[in-house]
Amino acid sequence: MTTIGNPVLESGEGAFARWLESELPRLPGAEDELFHRLWVQGLLRFSDTNAAIDEIDRTNARILTAAYRVRCTSMLVLPDARVHRPALLFATLLLRDWWDHRAGRRDPNPVLYFGSSVGIRDQLASVRIGGRGWKLSSVFQQSHTQRGAISAVPNGEAPMGGLPMVITVYSPSDAANILEECCPPWIAIDCADAYRLQWLDPLIERAEQHCVPVFAWSQNGLGYRGRLHTSPVNIQWPLICTWDDTPVTGLEDLLFRPTRSCAIDPLVMNGQGVDAYESGIVQSLHILSQLRAHGRLAEDAVAATWALVRKLQNISVPFPLHESEAPNFWGFGTVSSLKGAAERFATATRTSDPELASALSRAVAAADSSVEYLQQNDPPLWTALGSFCIEPPPEGIRRLVVFGSRAQMDVFLFALLARYGITQDDLSTLDIFVTDLTDLHRSGFPPEIANSDVRPLYVGVPSLNASAKVVDLLRHCKYIDFLIYTHQLSSLERRSDDWNQKLGLDAEAFQKSVTNLSGQHLIGTVPSPRALSGIASASRVDVLNARNRSAFRAHSQLQLSPVSEISNLFSDDDEDSGLDTVTLPGADTGQPRESPSDVLCDSAIAVDFESGWTALFAPNEKLNVITTGGTGQQKTEERVVAAVRPNDRVLLITGQRRQSLYDLIVGRVHRHPAFEMHLALIRRWQDDLVAAYDRWKAYGARNIDELLRQMVEKGSKLTSSFTLRTWLWRQTLCPDAPDDLRRIAEVLDMRFVAENYRRISRAADRLRNLHRSLALRLSHWLQNGQRDIDAAAAVVDADLGLTFNDFRDSLLVLKVVNLNIVAGPFLRSRLGIVEKRNS
Repeated sequence: MTTIGNPVLESGEGAFARWLESELPRLPGAEDELFHRLWVQGLLRFSDTNAAIDEIDRTNARILTAAYRVRCTSMLVLPDARVHRPALLFATLLLRDWWDHRAGRRDPNPVLYFGSSVGIRDQLASVRIGGRGWKLSSVFQQSHTQRGAISAVPNGEAPMGGLPMVITVYSPSDAANILEECCPPWIAIDCADAYRLQWLDPLIERAEQHCVPVFAWSQNGLGYRGRLHTSPVNIQWPLICTWDDTPVTGLEDLLFRPTRSCAIDPLVMNGQGVDAYESGIVQSLHILSQLRAHGRLAEDAVAATWALVRKLQNISVPFPLHESEAPNFWGFGTVSSLKGAAERFATATRTSDPELASALSRAVAAADSSVEYLQQNDPPLWTALGSFCIEPPPEGIRRLVVFGSRAQMDVFLFALLARYGITQDDLSTLDIFVTDLTDLHRSGFPPEIANSDVRPLYVGVPSLNASAKVVDLLRHCKYIDFLIYTHQLSSLERRSDDWNQKLGLDAEAFQKSVTNLSGQHLIGTVPSPRALSGIASASRVDVLNARNRSAFRAHSQLQLSPVSEISNLFSDDDEDSGLDTVTLPGADTGQPRESPSDVLCDSAIAVDFESGWTALFAPNEKLNVITTGGTGQQKTEERVVAAVRPNDRVLLITGQRRQSLYDLIVGRVHRHPAFEMHLALIRRWQDDLVAAYDRWKAYGARNIDELLRQMVEKGSKLTSSFTLRTWLWRQTLCPDAPDDLRRIAEVLDMRFVAENYRRISRAADRLRNLHRSLALRLSHWLQNGQRDIDAAAAVVDADLGLTFNDFRDSLLVLKVVNLNIVAGPFLRSRLGIVEKRNS
């Protein structure tokens, strides 16, 4: 590679910024007429204004333009979640393709756009080019990909002549195969803020084999990490903190601003009973950190014991209440069931791996000493959180208690109500608010404190999975307190280091990327990154009195190796690991379950499908079997796996464990602004009902039959208390009759539901109608052998702009070849994944 121009001899942040300012405008494509008009003259706008466009957008546009010109795969990690940034990046690529091929090309060039949820159409619809009426969003309606065919679909609009066709693909079952069929000149990928994108790395590998450039971006540095982050162009912007509103004075200030940081304050619990409770956990962790599992049974056995220890680390309510209430929440197992599962796996490994079985038995025995403590005493987290909940924060500060999962938060709030009669409204009068990480990531800070100085108190240490959602706290808060045990301090330190590495400026990668595009080397030293978050000196906090604190500078009792600590922090059984926490029809919430069978199953069914697809399912898991009705119309029918037979045709949804169309719908639209409120209303009604019923039941001799009687007295047509149980078990979105919502709100004193029952009912109807529409389009698609372009392009929801094609790439229609019962035990959380064997 040659060096162009005079070498830069300076070192330091200023020299690096000046080198960038010199080289970026000279990148390939960044000097021509199109770029000058769009980005220098400002003709490219978002929502009819260029106020939101800044130096970050212009720099990204230059980098992607150059990468397009030299056909160089690129990955940009954006510094914030502003919606205009991905839209402008994609618009720049589309317009660059149009400009470079504006002469001599007759047919639009098909481009693949991969994403995990819909939204880019609406974003592109907000992009304007000067005063012209061109609609860039029309590119999505010009094309449709069918396995084995690409066809134009008329849309009634007249787009810019020569704009490339865009084939949208969301969470595909086989992304590499789609690339083979479509032969695109380039690929755009919006990783959004996703943590796991299982289809992405195989797609990148296939694109590299075919020399197809990929242009990707992410809006979460703690999200997806994989093959794209080793691309020749890999730009990682430093996180932009919303509270840092100092005007940016240049590229150097943007990249190296010293005030942009978040202090991580560990609050290490101290006092009555903490050491006695923690000692059993530490002993168990020490044993587990030395283990290496090989094979499915061994991996499940170790994972089951890790799950027990994580439960003991996170339990934050009195033990008897936890054991009685935990089964009411999906995926939130009891300590007893997790312990029973761990013991069962330890026994099951005695024959195949006696040494592992012995170690697991010792780990369970050590953890059992902490369980025995819980049977006689309250958990330290409960005592400490109680202290924080009665102690107002400093003046002018709002405290936000953040739990790692929705279920953990709900059980804590119920315990607070049952033990002390304290409600969330009572807490808010003390400027204390409670949320869970998933809800915070999805909906932002509670409206009451959105514009306040918030100091979060995170309960425990986030898992690797949960860390992708912690970015919202790091982005919006100057300080974050973490309430932890002594042994968790080293884990929090590692987590903070990881956040710094992934959210700070990677100046070396930035320099290499620009050099790969321009040929100009930086002669000098690349500046070191600045920390975006840092561990402050830890404090010991008395669990009985949150004000009583002292300095704590000792290292953790337990120093785990990075590999072992990953096993500790990574949580396959995170309660809120899904896209949304709305419980939808078809969820196996059922009646309360308290046995180890909730965690494991004695056997599984191995199902082999055609084309090399395979999966292990629990026998009572449900699949969508394709059947033919009396009129010859094909439809799907849910059957337990044990009832499926060879030669049955099954509709599989890849990328999700539960084979539910409702889950597929939520996965596509949960981030759509027009649908987010509907999901929030349903979630709020379901949560309020469970809490209100428990509160109502606590006063007098009240039960589900008494609730039915009072509902009927108010005019309800319900005849069975079982219907009410399905509401409490979250097996229905909401009552079919809106007035039944009002009636139960009146009986149980649910103020929010009483005031918004019509809106909640409309939201549920909206989701039901979307499900019916998808089911109808699915039936038509199946009827026509999955090759009907009109059926695939059929509109599922006009308001959201959804077509069946937006769901189709996650669907597989496969014939069952063989079924075998495989002896267990198996962890249920590790079953249900549909995979394709390597050919």
